Amino acid sequence: MTDAGMQFLGLPVHALCWKPCEAPRLLSVALWDCFGTDIGVTKFDYLEDLRVSFRSEDKTTHEGNYMMTFDWTDNAFSDEPSQRKNAHLIKVDNGTFALQPNNRILWKDASFTIKKPVLDWKVNTYVFSSENDIERSKGDEFFY
Repeated sequence: MTDAGMQFLGLPVHALCWKPCEAPRLLSVALWDCFGTDIGVTKFDYLEDLRVSFRSEDKTTHEGNYMMTFDWTDNAFSDEPSQRKNAHLIKVDNGTFALQPNNRILWKDASFTIKKPVLDWKVNTYVFSSENDIERSKGDEFFY
């Protein structure tokens, strides 16, 4: 809502700011569009107000604070492990906001994240399921 009482809907994240600033390119603050209309919003207590850094598509590093997480369900992207993404809303120091997935963020917790990160992360491609374990399905004797 504006200070004149007007409300705008449907604005992309790069149109929003929390202090006067130059509008960024949309791709520099959000790598992905919404994955569907079934979305949940969570504010993780253990991440609340943590400092983060993220790298935009032009390889520029930005700093800010975690605000909340948006997570989509019931669509092909959210259900396939290698495509599984959520979007963390970050209040960027330069006055903008950003929506970034896990693989673009380094979290900073002075009492816990004390090692220099090695940025060679792998994408999960496996669907975990205890019901598909071949050892479980051998024979008729099960202890429940």
